Amino acid sequence: MSVERVPWDVVEHARHVEECVRLYGSEHPDTLTARHHLARAYETVGETGRAIEQYTSLLADADRVLGREHPLSALSCSRLARARACAGDVAGAVPFYERALAATQGLPEDDPDVAASLTNLAAAYQGCGQAVQAVPLFERALAVRRRARGHDTSMVLAAANNLALAYTAVGEPTRALPLLEEALATAEAVLGSRDLLTLRIRINLASSHRTCGDVQRAVALSEQTLADVEHERGPAHPDVLALRHHLAQACHAAGQTGRARVLLEQVLDEADRSGAGSDPAVRSAVEAACAQLDSLPDEPVSMAG
Repeated sequence: MSVERVPWDVVEHARHVEECVRLYGSEHPDTLTARHHLARAYETVGETGRAIEQYTSLLADADRVLGREHPLSALSCSRLARARACAGDVAGAVPFYERALAATQGLPEDDPDVAASLTNLAAAYQGCGQAVQAVPLFERALAVRRRARGHDTSMVLAAANNLALAYTAVGEPTRALPLLEEALATAEAVLGSRDLLTLRIRINLASSHRTCGDVQRAVALSEQTLADVEHERGPAHPDVLALRHHLAQACHAAGQTGRARVLLEQVLDEADRSGAGSDPAVRSAVEAACAQLDSLPDEPVSMAG
């Protein structure tokens, strides 16, 4: 029975598990595979807690019956790690991501599974506040992506972006800058200026420049990103409001206090006008805008351009 089965209907898979238990017993490989499908079904429909329960019991049984090196055991371990991380238990995911990475030791160094395992564990470390441990893993992941034959440019760019963020997290934003500059040039040339990954890299580059003190460059990059996203999604989209707040922060750092105030007031006005305040991303941007407005001087300055 194939592990990668497409339909994710929970009831269908639960019935299939019962049928496999009746026909083969609870520890037959087909039964274990059916349980994996059921766990995936729970995960896919958003019942992460039940998916974690299924993966946990499945992994224990697969390790015992099939062995830790069996593909189903390895896959269940990886999915359990992902489910725990999605549920917010990043620390609980770490040991399973560590095991998943160890399982790739026999693979070629340019194998995409190696890069994915490195990235997953690094992201988990970073999510637990262990950014120092994440950096060398992100470095290895980027090297693997670059070495891969016929590599996917977007995967290389994403790996470079991850590493740059890790450098910033450990207080080395100057190491992030050249990575992001190179990644942005490639992304704009290959993916286009309004591709989601391009936009993400550009706004991270803006943040790095602001951190390193080049606030004018940060403002210019933030302006471009805001214009591109607003053109695609309209003035009240949550991403646009968040980017307008980001630009306001850059303007504030550049001493453009009046312009920063105007931008923050626009965040508040657009959220009120569109009725989008119930969206978590919008609410976060509005709350940040309110807090920052309180910290600005009272005298307004006319908005440039």
